Amino acid sequence: HLGHCNSSYLPHNRGFDTFYGHTGGVLNYFQHNRAVGNCKYLDYFENDTPIHEKTGVYSTFDFGDHARKLYNKIDDPKFIYLALNAPHGPLMAPEHMIEEMRVLYPDSPRTRLTYLAMVKAIDLEMEKLLGTIWMKNEKRDTIIATGLETI
Repeated sequence: HLGHCNSSYLPHNRGFDTFYGHTGGVLNYFQHNRAVGNCKYLDYFENDTPIHEKTGVYSTFDFGDHARKLYNKIDDPKFIYLALNAPHGPLMAPEHMIEEMRVLYPDSPRTRLTYLAMVKAIDLEMEKLLGTIWMKNEKRDTIIATGLETI
């Protein structure tokens, strides 16, 4: 829902310096594609450039990694809008994280375990981003607003 109907509506054409992510919904977290009918197409971009080399990388981890690199690269004042698609459907998480949740909640159905793993991935990425900010000793000059309307 970020301007996929017209490139002039994409974030980097609407006031943001850069854009990294997807433009539509129901994205595969590992293949970074969307299915429309019988067709699948890549929906993963850095500005206008498709990102092919991230196939197989869990998008929550990739978005967090990109945000940390961007934070270290840009000048002050910094503004990063990190909009993670997790835990929005389709429910997908790395298998090892789902199994970690199974150890904690052995009687839970797989869908619940996957959802919990997705939330854990968000926690891990936020912890890493905060660590980056703290390492630069910029915590007093930083405002972090979070919101997960899908929870």
